[in-house]
Amino acid sequence: MFTIYERKQIRKNSAITIGTVVRYEYVSTKYRQFYRACVQYSVDGKPFSGTSRLNRRLTKPQLNAVLNEKLPVIYEKGNPGNGVVLANEERFGNFGLMFPDSLRWTGQYFY
Repeated sequence: MFTIYERKQIRKNSAITIGTVVRYEYVSTKYRQFYRACVQYSVDGKPFSGTSRLNRRLTKPQLNAVLNEKLPVIYEKGNPGNGVVLANEERFGNFGLMFPDSLRWTGQYFY
């Protein structure tokens, strides 16, 4: 997750790029279990990564269907490692952006 400070820094000087889901992993804590999608993106030829939560009720074929999908990533221009994967409507709203129809499919996978 990103902090309020990090979100403010992104809002001050943001840019958007496209990332690719390269893998998913199961996360289990004392309080919750979920899958996390790992997304890689690059800025000026340098690699960065981000994550986004997946629905924990997804089946293996559904999880595999997400692999190699492209998702937008908003990041801080001066600090591209401070990036947020825009995988659902809420994330777009957090940055005052309109959620595109082309990403409606993400609703069944990401939250």
